[in-house]
Amino acid sequence: MDYPDADGGDQRGWFIRVTEDRKDDAKTDTRLKNADSERVVPLHPELVRLGFIAFVEAAIAANTARLFPMLKANVYGRLSAKWGEWFGPYMRTTCGITDKRMVFHSFRHTFKHYARSAGIIEGVQRQIMGHSPGDTADEYGNGYPLHRLVAGMAMYRVPGLNIGV
Repeated sequence: MDYPDADGGDQRGWFIRVTEDRKDDAKTDTRLKNADSERVVPLHPELVRLGFIAFVEAAIAANTARLFPMLKANVYGRLSAKWGEWFGPYMRTTCGITDKRMVFHSFRHTFKHYARSAGIIEGVQRQIMGHSPGDTADEYGNGYPLHRLVAGMAMYRVPGLNIGV
């Protein structure tokens, strides 16, 4: 996706567009928690390096309705619940993480913690995470420009995390 940089020049980057997609078919219906959940999130450069774009292109070529077609909705039509059900046992057996306080939503806390540590602006953190603005003043304008989100995401690091692929 093309976007303007701080000086108005053109940049190109990879983003995930989080949108609500209501359809008659509950299996492909996507619901969001609130208006701030709909957003554009820049891909971290490490995901690009690890081949996420090729993964997405393969899903498109296979004409799948979803990026992760093996993920099925629960009885209420929620995909996130099934993802959490799968991830818990995976994390405990494959990753060796046995702390019961660690759950799928722990990623949100981890992201927030290390985003602060990296010095990413609070408003940029909120916009990336899809959280509501912190106060009334944050409601003015249209949020941060994409180049700020890209810069913030590029700053994000988890010390000790080694993805040596």
